[in-house]
Amino acid sequence: MRGKIDLDGTIQLKVAQRLQVSCDFDEFSEDNQLNQVLKATMLLLLGSAQVKSARRKELRQLLPFFQNVREVPRAQLRTMLEQALTMTYQRNNQNYRVLVNVCYFVLMSWLNSDQSGQFKMREFTDEQMPKLFEKFVLEYYKQEYSPRLSAAASEIKWQIDDHAPASHLEQLPGMHTDITLRDEPNQRMLIIDTKYYTQSLLRLYGKDLLKSPNFYQIYAYVKNAAEANPDYEVGGYLLYAQTQGDVQPSLRVSISGNQLGAVTLDLNQPFDRIKKQLNGIADAYFQITD
Repeated sequence: MRGKIDLDGTIQLKVAQRLQVSCDFDEFSEDNQLNQVLKATMLLLLGSAQVKSARRKELRQLLPFFQNVREVPRAQLRTMLEQALTMTYQRNNQNYRVLVNVCYFVLMSWLNSDQSGQFKMREFTDEQMPKLFEKFVLEYYKQEYSPRLSAAASEIKWQIDDHAPASHLEQLPGMHTDITLRDEPNQRMLIIDTKYYTQSLLRLYGKDLLKSPNFYQIYAYVKNAAEANPDYEVGGYLLYAQTQGDVQPSLRVSISGNQLGAVTLDLNQPFDRIKKQLNGIADAYFQITD
């Protein structure tokens, strides 16, 4: 038998004196939308002189695994990407989530050049890279720590003491976290706000300081989240992409019972080391030992 037994269909077959069982099953094919997105991205990167030769060699070694995946016409890429970004991921395809987000930024950065049939990839702008960094960290924790921790970009409500007019409350800035990790059984919460700058620290009077708006932002997030969740232990970290500066953000303090800090992630290293750094942040805060 294959798949799930269709009881009604089997009864009908029995009535017809046919010794068969009716089953429902899904046909899985490697030529699916997600693999088509991956292949389209690989092909574009292979044709770019901006991609290092070592990377292109790795891509060429992977491409044979996609030989049964059809190439999507360029005119259909945008629609296909938008569909892939909004699809619901299940256990059997959740590994695609991070890859599809990366593919989106790569494919959307390609422009037609003056020569027919050629492509030119523009540099990621200052707007794109912070968003890519934020999405990468969020999707990493979603994939690696589920179901132990829940990971989401969430909204924090201001904990207003008085009954201010609604028109006044509308003027308050929104508080939307990049990543909120929650350990429901142990009632612990960690808010992470990612930062991607050329210079992470501010040099002032001979000292390297965190930028005031960054720290005040995470402080406001944590304090309001803690008041809204009185049974939870709430902490907050600023997560900076490492720069070439001599001094990198590295801070852990406790303020009024809440753990606050700033940590740095080196993106210019093999993925297993990036993974180790990200795991270290969550494991240390949530006291995960296994």
